[in-house]
Amino acid sequence: MTFGRSVSCRRKSQTIGQSMLAEPNTLQLLIPAATAGVFGVLSAFLTSRFIFINERKKFERELHAKMIDWDRDFSMKYAELKANDPKTAKFVGQQFADAYLLVDKNREKFFIPRAIRAIVGRDKESLIFIDDPSISRTHASIEHSGGEFWLTSLAVTSGTTLNGAKVQGRAQLSDGDEIYFGAVKAQFYLLGAQPPFPPLI
Repeated sequence: MTFGRSVSCRRKSQTIGQSMLAEPNTLQLLIPAATAGVFGVLSAFLTSRFIFINERKKFERELHAKMIDWDRDFSMKYAELKANDPKTAKFVGQQFADAYLLVDKNREKFFIPRAIRAIVGRDKESLIFIDDPSISRTHASIEHSGGEFWLTSLAVTSGTTLNGAKVQGRAQLSDGDEIYFGAVKAQFYLLGAQPPFPPLI
């Protein structure tokens, strides 16, 4: 009786073992599914990246074509572009910039293109727009002349200071200068040699 029960138990164990080997467990099923999911996500990312790079190249080529003749009548062309396409105008301004103004209020960089008289003010049409009650609508201007950058104060009430001294009329700017437009602090920085056109990567 004991012998028969022992044989029966062994047969049941063998049957269970064979069924476990024959049927895949949950882990065996999950691994291929997880692998397929990872490759799917990676493939989607690479495809979107490829599309983004191609779109960027297309944009830069089109912009490059527009910029070829911009050395002449730059001010007029830039003003027209700024009115019709501010996003592209900002990119163009950065490409042609010789300097920029870093405004402490929002840590925003304002690039100053060549041959442009950059107006600083509370008017939204200003190249350097600063929304602050201490700033006039047309507060000051920065322009390049005679190989140097110059700051001109246009504000009647709150005024403009350069490195702690009040600006009377026009003052020459140097790299790293500290400027206060009313109560708003900014720093002026010169840029190194810039390529005339955006790189075509």
